Amino acid sequence: MTEQVAALNYCDLNEIMPLPNDAALAMWLRERLALPGLVQLGVDSTADQGAVVSERGEIELWRRWRFEARIVAECSGWASMRTNARSWF
Repeated sequence: MTEQVAALNYCDLNEIMPLPNDAALAMWLRERLALPGLVQLGVDSTADQGAVVSERGEIELWRRWRFEARIVAECSGWASMRTNARSWF
């Protein structure tokens, strides 16, 4: 497996593939590795996004989003109440 991916060491991906993104890199690796029984191959370019290629060649792009909301509510009898709500997906 090391020999198949050695071409990626210290190289410019623009010289290897026309559009070097997660999906293209995952397909490039899948074609060169050709591991028997390989069901999925995933590439994560960052902790928040990546691509997964299935055994049929279907590509699933994923991205993790972080949402923050600040809620300001006026309540009768209270001055003002401020609440921070955070969600990570």
